[in-house]
Amino acid sequence: MDAFRQDLQFAIRSLLKSPGFTVIAVLCMALGIAANVFVYSPVNALLIRPLPYKDAARIMHLNTWLTSEPRVPYTSWSWANYQDVSRGLGDVFSETGAYQGGAWNVGGMDEPERVEGSRVTASLFPMLGLKPFLGRFFRPAEEQAGRVVILGHGLWQRKFGADSAIVGRGVTLNGVPYTVVGVMAPKVRFPEIDDLWLPPEPSAEQMQRRDWQSYQVVARLAPGVSMAAANDRMATLMRTLASEHPETNRNLSAWMQPLSEDVRSEVRGIFLTMVGAVLCVLLIACSNVANLLLARGSGRQRELAVRLSMGATRTRLVRQLLTESLLLATLGCIAGVLLGSWGTEAFTTWGLPTDVPFWMVFDVDRTVILMTVAVSVLSGLLFGVVPALRLSRPDLSQTLKEAGGRGGSANAGLGRLRSGLVVSQLAMSLVLLAGAALMVQSFLKTRGAHLGFEPAGLLTARVSLSGERFAGDSARSVARRQLVEGLRALPGVRSAALASWIPIDGCCNSETYRVPGKQYGATEVPVATHNAVSPAYFATMGVSLKSGREFSDADVDGRGRVVLISESLARKEWPGMDAVGQTLVVGSDSLPSTVVGVVGDVVLRRVTDKLRREHVYVPLTSRDLTLAMRVPGDPYSYVTAMKSVVAALDHDLPV
Repeated sequence: MDAFRQDLQFAIRSLLKSPGFTVIAVLCMALGIAANVFVYSPVNALLIRPLPYKDAARIMHLNTWLTSEPRVPYTSWSWANYQDVSRGLGDVFSETGAYQGGAWNVGGMDEPERVEGSRVTASLFPMLGLKPFLGRFFRPAEEQAGRVVILGHGLWQRKFGADSAIVGRGVTLNGVPYTVVGVMAPKVRFPEIDDLWLPPEPSAEQMQRRDWQSYQVVARLAPGVSMAAANDRMATLMRTLASEHPETNRNLSAWMQPLSEDVRSEVRGIFLTMVGAVLCVLLIACSNVANLLLARGSGRQRELAVRLSMGATRTRLVRQLLTESLLLATLGCIAGVLLGSWGTEAFTTWGLPTDVPFWMVFDVDRTVILMTVAVSVLSGLLFGVVPALRLSRPDLSQTLKEAGGRGGSANAGLGRLRSGLVVSQLAMSLVLLAGAALMVQSFLKTRGAHLGFEPAGLLTARVSLSGERFAGDSARSVARRQLVEGLRALPGVRSAALASWIPIDGCCNSETYRVPGKQYGATEVPVATHNAVSPAYFATMGVSLKSGREFSDADVDGRGRVVLISESLARKEWPGMDAVGQTLVVGSDSLPSTVVGVVGDVVLRRVTDKLRREHVYVPLTSRDLTLAMRVPGDPYSYVTAMKSVVAALDHDLPV
């Protein structure tokens, strides 16, 4: 310990004698370490830190899949199939729960608001280990028609003034009265950004129909049960259900993955690439500092030679030089953590989207600090060991002669080593430059990718025709017509339309279809992306019409049994033929609909997605609407005008 204290004191005095060198070396390390801190924070949040649930590693997300198609996450369950899994696999899963996403118009406030939420089973929140801030969670008896609601902590504070007497009060959701029974704990917005929760309240038809798949299912593995064993048992149960209900469950199986993998599987490759990039930056910083140490060591050759000639061992010199390197790394670590923490906080405050999942907390916690310290120590050894080994073995006679001014050959070895470090820096810089160029190229290709529609000059918003005023089909039909006419009448608006959802922003729904006359036998009935749209939708969205026509007013609300389809679907079902005039049976319809038009394919969610492009469009009958306006100039300048059109229809409708 005394020897270490002496080495540390000597290192401090030595670095203080060269303040310029010390500042530059610490700054180099600080920048490299700050970059690592900035990346380690999201890596920790997404890939390392467990989800904020009880024993999160054993919570599984259960997914259905058609054995004829690839397995993908977030595939849904019907209420009946979920009940069968809960009852039939009680020895595999100690607890199960289900949820269904949605959005509701929340009344009982000064200003109505459209709030994202979920319908959840009574078992879900206790299984996750969550606790209410006020009141209680749902009871099993309330799942069918409880008319109760749990408010998110943020919604409770924002719209109800953090009133502690909120439990027991009534609010209106889509015009229906509900009683508040609880307020969720702070910062919890399960599954991602939800702010209110309702019981499932399945209808009698929904409880019976196994082809209505709208629930996400999570379960906790029972003690001693492995994920592989649970997958086998679940597959066996699904085969039994397929034999008992072949009309809906044929070829339907199920699989699971840890709940944390829902996001991690998508981002792991990206963040590991980022970690590799910042480590490369750190290696360049280490090379810089090593070069600085060698340059500084050139002037210390005589000092080191004198110490060796007076009896100091090479081990003693190496230890002294490594102490200086580790001291530089420590100072760089402190400065880097401070700089990285500031950058992370700034990004979280100003650059982080508001709709990220609630559990994604990008901060510099103990894990990030420990990772940074470990990297800093390794960095100090990395940039310090080569100079220490090289500088601790000078040619004593030659060095002392050159110190007297009779030559410079003693530094030739150091020069070659420094040149090697420069070459390594250039090599790593080229790797980073090539990677950055590829990322920029990918970004530019994505920006210029053909989406199948034209997003520029397009303003969209969501509205739900909920409440007693819009309870009937005719009332909703009149409201939709008034909305479209009001939007089209706004000055400067080129076109306007409505849809159930739009690509990228609200993707997507799917539905089965059949071509009359085709025998499907035991194979799976084909599935296509499904959307309900109003007349002028394709012109407003900038989707090209390949043949036939768009929907007309006569087709609205199902009065005409007509559909439009995408190019991919037309090529698949009628290759080399004109699809216009052909017929399709969509979903549970018993009668066929006539294809009146073929439109171009559109990107549904992301450019890189391999989602099916087969697409069926039907006339609009939806309650939940997306409004779309094609306008000149800045679309946001029309927001107030769009809201005024909705307010003219019903001032209690949130946009």
